[in-house]
Amino acid sequence: MLRGGEGLNMDPRIPRGARAERHRLLGNTHRLAIVEALEEAPREITELARLLDLHATTVRDHLEKLVEAGLVETESGVPTGRGRPSKRYKLRYPLIGKDSELRLFIGSLISLLRAAYGEEAGAAAEKEGARRGREFGRSFQHPSLEQVVRVVSETLEHLSFVPDPPTRCGQGVAIDVRHCPFNVDPRDPDGPLVCAFHEGLVRGIAESTSDEPLRIRVQPFVDPVRCRIELSYDAAAPTNGRQARGKRNGRR
Repeated sequence: MLRGGEGLNMDPRIPRGARAERHRLLGNTHRLAIVEALEEAPREITELARLLDLHATTVRDHLEKLVEAGLVETESGVPTGRGRPSKRYKLRYPLIGKDSELRLFIGSLISLLRAAYGEEAGAAAEKEGARRGREFGRSFQHPSLEQVVRVVSETLEHLSFVPDPPTRCGQGVAIDVRHCPFNVDPRDPDGPLVCAFHEGLVRGIAESTSDEPLRIRVQPFVDPVRCRIELSYDAAAPTNGRQARGKRNGRR
């Protein structure tokens, strides 16, 4: 939680352009106050105006800038009567802090992984990611690619990857993610192993939800602040249906 500007030194692993834009936006005292209030909970414009002693129009103008920059997004509030639910604003992903304890922990685990597996460390990271991913899979009576994509997207949202809405991509679907919970960027020496774990995670989620063979492609850093996941049915692979999936997951 932000208190009096505490923690505003952003992690240097976040790309410089993105850090500069965030600093510019937060250089305005009103926008900084709004961000601090949203760190605690999603809020409506009227609530922000009351808490910060600002006119609602001023709050709305600042929120629009934060939304345009991708730092804030909207969600439906709790219905209080007839008509549409009110609109609330929330932070799209963490803006601040470098969680040094988390990075120390992750770095230590990666060092142990490299020491134990050497050149096979990437494969081991992906295998462990897939094992973990299977814990998030769901069973459907008649699973479809759309259901698989929804489960993957919802799980990534839950794990703070901040996925964009899925889009069509050739014969499949693409999901862009804009936040790495471990603050990895293209220059991070630990990046390839973290990305391998994440690729395995997505593969485990998808394959434990789908009846059909899938083609899963993870592209780290298609631009400095975005990675892409592509999912489609694998037309070249044999189709074994639910029975094969049950054997693979040990569920049935």
